[in-house]
Amino acid sequence: KIVESWFEARKGKKSASMVMARDTIEEMTTKPPFISAAYKLAYPLYYTDEINKLGKKFKIDPYFIMSLIREESYFNEHARSSTYAAGLMQIMPATENFIITKYDIKIPVNKDITDAEVNMYLGCTYLKYLLERFNGNYLYVVAAYNGGEGSVNKWLKQNNTDTDEFVENIPFDETHNYVKND
Repeated sequence: KIVESWFEARKGKKSASMVMARDTIEEMTTKPPFISAAYKLAYPLYYTDEINKLGKKFKIDPYFIMSLIREESYFNEHARSSTYAAGLMQIMPATENFIITKYDIKIPVNKDITDAEVNMYLGCTYLKYLLERFNGNYLYVVAAYNGGEGSVNKWLKQNNTDTDEFVENIPFDETHNYVKND
């Protein structure tokens, strides 16, 4: 199955390759060493140059950006959710409009939200906004990125700010699991 995963990656099917490799590793009773090709297929480092540049520009850890992209889209730049989130960083239309308006960002006419460069720039701009909004607390940023800034504000008012308690009391199953995975 690892070889099949490699073939999928070679065909440009990043998401399928990653899921196949991840599932294969999970099924193994004896796990391969972390430096093996299996882990490189399950947890690849795509778009590293672009992510490193954006990380430096926005002062965000590139591994944080990469882990968020992996969780959001498995590096599928054409990903679309049932709620109309789009691209590598699964940006919602309202978030796209908010960021473009707030920071007066101009998107080239020949590009859209599924363009990897545009999507990552808008996503990192939004992450920077959330990091400032939540005083650098990555846990709240991840929760807000998935469940919405307003939801996190509400949860913080309702719950103690203890990390474990906050995570366990997230009422949205998707966001609860997302925060635990990311």
